[in-house]
Amino acid sequence: MRYLFLSLELIGVVAFSVSGAMVSVKKNMDIFGVSLLGLVTAFGGGILRDCLLGATPPVFFTNYWMILAGLSAALIVFFVARILKERYFSNEAAIEKINNVFDALGLGAFAVTGAQIAMEAGFEKQWFLVISMGLVTAIGGGLMRDLMLREIPFVLNKRIYAIAALEGATLYYILRLLHCEQIAAALSGIALTFILRLLATRYNWNLPHPRKEGK
Repeated sequence: MRYLFLSLELIGVVAFSVSGAMVSVKKNMDIFGVSLLGLVTAFGGGILRDCLLGATPPVFFTNYWMILAGLSAALIVFFVARILKERYFSNEAAIEKINNVFDALGLGAFAVTGAQIAMEAGFEKQWFLVISMGLVTAIGGGLMRDLMLREIPFVLNKRIYAIAALEGATLYYILRLLHCEQIAAALSGIALTFILRLLATRYNWNLPHPRKEGK
């Protein structure tokens, strides 16, 4: 089963790195900026989770294959944008849709793996901590990215972002408590998060705002 979660972590790293790189390219950052924000998006939540769980140094600093995968994904986005140039930037709507798919996939993968890592650390009976670690892993990197870009974090005002990750982590945890097969539980949690995120984007679902709905 360890290979299952390594695969899910890899999916999450690549998906979030691509998503972070796409946002950075949109902001016209140089190759270092695109690479850095791709890695921050991919690993920021995991670093925060590991620090909260007392697992130091965080796995980011020791898992070189994951770093290479994330960096490669970010660089691919950079060079695709640089080579295609006008063709890339003139299709902003299509790029945004692609970004949303990668972001939703990474969100689901990290919500599940974050919860599982907390359980493996010996906190399987601490439901609030387990679900919180799933949430932190899923949204932490994107939150750091947006702060580095001096923007209000997307997670705080649009498209039920955190709620989708919270639902996925919760479903995974409940299914594991019910002794559901780990693969089925993981895929269910990822699918729920992924579907909620895409539906929220498609139909502009937002949580209530004090003055007006977020756009």
